Amino acid sequence: MEAPNTQDTRAPGCFYRAPLSDEPAVFRFERLEPPNYKLLEQFEYVDRLGHWYRVPAAPVPDEVGPDSYNETDFASVPFFLTWLVPKDGSHTPAAILHDAFIGGQKGLHYETSSDEPVPESHGDYLFREAMEQSGVAWLRRWLMWAAVAVRTLTTSVAKACPEHDAHSRLRWGRVIPIGAVVVLWTLLSAAMALDVPDLIAETAELPWLGNRSWFSEVGWALAMVGVGAIGIALIFGALTQSKRGLGAGALAGVAIGFLGLPMLAALVGAGGYFVLEKIAGVVFPARRRTVA
Repeated sequence: MEAPNTQDTRAPGCFYRAPLSDEPAVFRFERLEPPNYKLLEQFEYVDRLGHWYRVPAAPVPDEVGPDSYNETDFASVPFFLTWLVPKDGSHTPAAILHDAFIGGQKGLHYETSSDEPVPESHGDYLFREAMEQSGVAWLRRWLMWAAVAVRTLTTSVAKACPEHDAHSRLRWGRVIPIGAVVVLWTLLSAAMALDVPDLIAETAELPWLGNRSWFSEVGWALAMVGVGAIGIALIFGALTQSKRGLGAGALAGVAIGFLGLPMLAALVGAGGYFVLEKIAGVVFPARRRTVA
């Protein structure tokens, strides 16, 4: 490994070929068991402070086993939300970099010119910074940051000894109440989206919307989205005891408030399709052929 270069003269916010090259990064992968890919060529990212972060493709000799490699699933997006954030796109390089920061690889993590390892909170920030420099739209990168921030705040990293990989463990005391709040807010948001145009039966009006004109109900619904976002922000902040949780909760509250209905519809639709696919697979089993 080269000596730390804390005075990197390359343009910040860009991905480069490694080591310490001025050429743009080239991303090559080998497909593994879906949805994972093996990184075939190392790359570097230079942040705004001039520090570089290198994600190697091959193991460092004598430091890790011969079967070690960097592995990524690109953006870790639930199957029913890929219509909103695709797994692959302009955010992909930042997602691979973030996978390295959180230990999403086997045997080998990352190298950096910084004096200290990257804390997970700063790794989340660099993920957002790299997306900004890659041209990801403002709203999308902040929503993706909120998602990874919640992930970081609801897991803990256990590391038995320096030569072994870190393993993330869910903090169930945070995961369960946060999950319950998200589910409840999604259902309430979907109900509001159905009630405003009076798609719900007239006898099933939501208390805070009542039986008003659609214009008035839109105003009340928007006000409730604001109230809900503030409430979720406070709950996330209290559960995680952090300002990042507060910010992530606010973003999640607004996003779910506007997208709760399509998110729920996508979950039901995609879930129903997968059930039908499994049933069809039993009735009409696939014929697999192997190459001799």
